[in-house]
Amino acid sequence: VFEDSPNGLLSAHRAGCMVIDIPDLDEPAEEIRAICDYVFPTLLEAAELVKTWAAVEAGKTE
Repeated sequence: VFEDSPNGLLSAHRAGCMVIDIPDLDEPAEEIRAICDYVFPTLLEAAELVKTWAAVEAGKTE
């Protein structure tokens, strides 16, 4: 789950999802950061992770 709100991140974590934080204006609190699988400063950087996953799924790694 790509999310920027603490409540959304907590909900994703409680649901057992992979939690990816892309903070909006404030850096996440340590409690929130601790439940995140990834924290990216921008959506563009998070997109690189998705590209990597897609390449692995397709059997192609860079």
